[in-house]
Amino acid sequence: MEGPMTTDSHNCTSPADDEFTGNEWWVIETMGLPYNLRPTLVARGSHKRQFATFTRELRDKAQAKAILDIITRVTETGAPHTPADDVDANTIDRAFDTYVYPIKTDSGKVAGVQLWRGLRGNTPPPKRHVGTFEFDCTTQRTQQSRDLEVGIMGMPDHQDTRTLPQLWPKLSFDEREKYSTYMEKLFAGNFEPGDPFSSTVEVDIAGSDRRRLTYMTVRAITEDGNATPVVFGLVHDISDTPGTVRTDDREMTRAAVQLAKKIGGVGEIVMRTGYVCEWFRAPPGSLSRWVHSVPFFDLQLHHQLTTALDELLSGTAGRVKLLHGAIRFGDLELEEVSTEIELIAVGHDRETGQPNQCLIRAVAIEDLPAGMW
Repeated sequence: MEGPMTTDSHNCTSPADDEFTGNEWWVIETMGLPYNLRPTLVARGSHKRQFATFTRELRDKAQAKAILDIITRVTETGAPHTPADDVDANTIDRAFDTYVYPIKTDSGKVAGVQLWRGLRGNTPPPKRHVGTFEFDCTTQRTQQSRDLEVGIMGMPDHQDTRTLPQLWPKLSFDEREKYSTYMEKLFAGNFEPGDPFSSTVEVDIAGSDRRRLTYMTVRAITEDGNATPVVFGLVHDISDTPGTVRTDDREMTRAAVQLAKKIGGVGEIVMRTGYVCEWFRAPPGSLSRWVHSVPFFDLQLHHQLTTALDELLSGTAGRVKLLHGAIRFGDLELEEVSTEIELIAVGHDRETGQPNQCLIRAVAIEDLPAGMW
């Protein structure tokens, strides 16, 4: 009986100990290629990696270079690589089959690839479930792939774009505060193109009370000379179980109940950026469009809102701030809506002791009962 193949004196890797003979697909993000950032490994099977240099995990550096060239070509062309393409690839070891499939955004861009390499003739396992999204910081709308919306989140249909209040209630970030800080830097222009962020995220499975564990990896990308970036992201299903039952923050719940006794929509606002990420109760009447549209504040209200959030975040002001101003939705020609906004800071960061969450109550003045304005 022949023994296992071993490496020779030139340190050439044999099929017996090659790292790709396992039964795992590798998920590799390629979002930084336009900025000369090499593709990085973000998962081996269901095991997450944090922007790791995947070539370091390979023993044979010549093969690593050949695979990197394939990944770059798949990213640039959007066409998959299969063993049939190895015929013209002289640098590929013919003892192995190499598969590289693009992971595309809904707009057709390649945000990453899935890679599998095994002994020739072996059948690859099913590919990983990986979705994509693009969040435009200018329009504050998100474009998600069908793989993410339908395949991972279980939504019954796939929409072109969605607003934050439509999506945020379905997400629970492991690194929520850090993600808010990351987004704040993007909005302030304090970033370098290609800046990364990663976090595990539990997502609601539509139509059930279960959640699915995912791993999100993103980069800030600038397009067409715009200073405001677009956030490109991969969302990889890494759950080995159906999910867990969602739990709620008690202080947030108590404060929301108190606000719910008053007239108006009640939701959560991101303190560092000033946009509403979730409506627990949708605004009524003239402000109902806030759920599906991005609002524009007049200068007076914008200044009040920015100042109030800064004061609440620093703890220099009380828990409640009452603001008045005008909001419009969509085109400039549309009529502005005179609005009353109430803010309540809740929750505290364990390290700084500062408030880290904020509730908002919003109601159109015209929807208030007579005598309340």
